[in-house]
Amino acid sequence: MKNMYNNYADDMKNMYNNHPNANTSSITNRNESKKKNNDDRELNLAAKQQATIAKQWRKEVCTPGHEDLVCHHVFVLTKRKATFCSAAKVASTTTKDYFYKISDGEVVIPPNARFGAHEGDWKRLAFIDDEIRQNVLHNRRWTNVFFVRHVIDRFISGYLDKIKMGCAKPKRDQRVIDHYRPLGFSCEKHSNLEAFVTFLEGTPLREWEGHFAPQVPLCNPNQFPYTDVIIADEHLNEKLEELSAKMGVEHPKGDKKTTSHGTGAKNMLVSIFKDQPELIERLLVLFKEDCDMYPDLCDVGDLHKAIALDK
Repeated sequence: MKNMYNNYADDMKNMYNNHPNANTSSITNRNESKKKNNDDRELNLAAKQQATIAKQWRKEVCTPGHEDLVCHHVFVLTKRKATFCSAAKVASTTTKDYFYKISDGEVVIPPNARFGAHEGDWKRLAFIDDEIRQNVLHNRRWTNVFFVRHVIDRFISGYLDKIKMGCAKPKRDQRVIDHYRPLGFSCEKHSNLEAFVTFLEGTPLREWEGHFAPQVPLCNPNQFPYTDVIIADEHLNEKLEELSAKMGVEHPKGDKKTTSHGTGAKNMLVSIFKDQPELIERLLVLFKEDCDMYPDLCDVGDLHKAIALDK
């Protein structure tokens, strides 16, 4: 009887081992390996397709029928083999002043200029010779810089300057407010921060004025060959010194008082958001395109901590 039982057990064991589902572990491993290989092939294919698109884009950009926002937002210094791009409210005065000073005379500011380097005769990507433009886009000796700023810092800077102050002092520059008026904006209804955020949430992105438009579409880092992405913060001057060293140019004298300014800006943000912290997340949704490309620009952990400590 015992032998019969053992034989039966052996038969069942052999039958199980020979069953098509017996080696489920090895089959699972093979399936996972196959899936990984398929995923890798899809990623490689997507990368090749993206490279092909970028190659074609670089060949055609800024030619008739192939306009792009970079054509008007990228400035070119041929003597220094350098370009730079930034949206409004991204330390544009500091960065333009820097590139003016290292331009080796290529950029000229009129003697009666009220706004300094902003009024220089800058060359835009759209208006340079086609051969030079192709050199910019393909020659690795060029230094191409994209200046970016934390989305909350930038938005609040634009709001305080162009909306709050613009509404409080009608004699100030009204171009931003005038841009939004046909879309239903009024100082009476929308000069409050929460009301202005709500206004933008209901305004198509294509209608946003440049001081508030997302940074990524303007400078197109997906296709333009930037060599450096620099965050404009309280350490900007030190970063510009590093850029000068990289480019092999003498660094111009600049404002060293950026740390205290950065501290003051952080304290201001705390005072603005401590009673309405939910606006922070709403702003991150508005600037999702910037956040997806550069998550550091949307890191609000320190801001939330500072708000919690202030309560």
